[in-house]
Amino acid sequence: PPARYSEASLVKKLESEAEENPSPQSLAALAQKHIELEQLDQALVVAERGLQTFKNAANLRDIVSFVKKKRSADSIKGLRDEIRVKPGPSAYTQLADIYWDLGDVDQALDLLNECTERFSEETVAYRLIGQIRLENFLQEVIAYDGMHAWQALVKAKELAPDDSAARMFLAQLFYSIGANALAVQELREELAENPTALDIKAFLDEVGDPPPLDADTTVETLVERAEETGP
Repeated sequence: PPARYSEASLVKKLESEAEENPSPQSLAALAQKHIELEQLDQALVVAERGLQTFKNAANLRDIVSFVKKKRSADSIKGLRDEIRVKPGPSAYTQLADIYWDLGDVDQALDLLNECTERFSEETVAYRLIGQIRLENFLQEVIAYDGMHAWQALVKAKELAPDDSAARMFLAQLFYSIGANALAVQELREELAENPTALDIKAFLDEVGDPPPLDADTTVETLVERAEETGP
């Protein structure tokens, strides 16, 4: 139909403009046209690529958020229904992961905390709490996040000693607060389980054997000191 051709030619025109004169406005116009045509994947690609160049473009960030929410709506509804009718840990962690991806950290953490209250042995929930809190801590350096990251990751490791991700996040946390000996301990455990991890081996060779923490230095004091120093 003629309308289809005119829409296609308009998309081509907007693509040319975005390519010849890339700006948040030209890229947003192209992404919006894709949304109008219900081409959500293309809209997301355009907006995310634009953000690589124009990192602070609020209009492109809004488009990414809108598309992700629109694409996630069915999944969110399905998982919420599942939690209401027949709750299980997997529905909680999947839903929390979606909200985290959408940037709704509070909603993600609320769901994960509820999950750990209902299913106290759910390793994935504790690891996700640790991962979210760690990301917040590395960005904002707030002791509350650091402490909760540490507690959640230690719990995940207690429940599943072979959980590679929990070990690596703990190592990252320890290294960020200067507890290098504790970080090295986690990485050595990981290397023992995963001998082919050459990047870990190279890092351990480089840092050598850091001295243990002083007797009166705890993870808590290092986390608090990191907040005082600031990002």
